[in-house]
Amino acid sequence: RIQYQLAHLLFMENKQPEARAAYERVVLMSKGHHELVVKAADRLAKMKAKEVGRGDKVALELYDIESLLEAGDIPVGVEEYLNGIIAKADTAKANRDDNSDKAQDILEKIKQVKDDKARALLNEARRLFDEERKYAEVREILEAILREFPTTNERQSVETLLQEVNRRLPKVNR
Repeated sequence: RIQYQLAHLLFMENKQPEARAAYERVVLMSKGHHELVVKAADRLAKMKAKEVGRGDKVALELYDIESLLEAGDIPVGVEEYLNGIIAKADTAKANRDDNSDKAQDILEKIKQVKDDKARALLNEARRLFDEERKYAEVREILEAILREFPTTNERQSVETLLQEVNRRLPKVNR
């Protein structure tokens, strides 16, 4: 209820991006609160209609993807979907449209979110390395970063720290 009230306040204050993210959180959080979900979904539909201004299915999907991204969720397969929108626009009379530009913007936001998550994990690994000397845990974190975020801008730092961890771990633990 508090999250819904916050979303409603932001909506009334005409702070659309913040209100949208707050309503998305309400929808995600409120499994047992049907009344609030209905209200939040209704507000989201009104906001989408106002922002998009037309019945363009791809534009609405991009809006949904952006809302999920702002709530901290990166849907599985979304990058392939966005690349498909961009490729389709590039091959169709060599004209990029609003949807392909929006898809490109969202791809850049996804890259930033992934880099932020990788950086946060790397910082935790550095803390464990420097302060607690928990090299096995550091190694697990670093390997997870390389596995989950293979294109991160932090890759070189991750690999350097992993080499140092491997030097410090006994060969049995490797």
